[in-house]
Amino acid sequence: MKYTGMMTTEDISDTDYDFLYKIMVVGDMATGKTNIAQRFLGQQFENTSPTCAVEFAFKDYTSETDDRLRLQVWDTSGDDKHKCITFAHLRRALGVILVYDVCNQDSFFNLHYWIDVVRENADEHVMILLMPNKCDLLLKHPEKRQIKREMAEELARKQKLLFLNECSAKLEINIEESFEYLISNVHRTQMELIQQKKRPATTLRLTIEKEIEMERRREQDKCCK
Repeated sequence: MKYTGMMTTEDISDTDYDFLYKIMVVGDMATGKTNIAQRFLGQQFENTSPTCAVEFAFKDYTSETDDRLRLQVWDTSGDDKHKCITFAHLRRALGVILVYDVCNQDSFFNLHYWIDVVRENADEHVMILLMPNKCDLLLKHPEKRQIKREMAEELARKQKLLFLNECSAKLEINIEESFEYLISNVHRTQMELIQQKKRPATTLRLTIEKEIEMERRREQDKCCK
């Protein structure tokens, strides 16, 4: 896949892409979701504050078959008081990055909850990629590891999740590759559904205006400053 730029809602034209895919980043608080999203969107790593509800930005790709893909990447909060907002925004999501911290076993064991949430609220053909984050912490302190890679591989196999490798948003390790792996699988799945006439192609040409209006309503209802 070829990266062709990142943009905000002010830059969007509704005619310069073939397919719009909604990609969500979900998981427990403090697992690094915001920095993962920011790295993929070409931004720098920062010690960020907890995300309030949801935030999104756009990024364009060209697929291996030269389809123009517009990705709407959503960063979500793992905070209990914002979970209902996360649930609502999972609607129409075709790809989900499921994040946990390799040094926090609770964030791994809570993945079962997040898997259920995604499958109950996202598109029925959603592709879920498991992303273990913060592997950089193990470079100097391998004893901090609480979740072995084999545990992630087993979970992915049992739950039929995608899994590529352990990642680090801080050192920018395997972030781009993991997103590309997810996007390739999402696009291939959607093209197969269209060919099988199980999905009208028009449903993948969602209008940007609807998503922008959704964000405006979110801003109006924002529950934190």
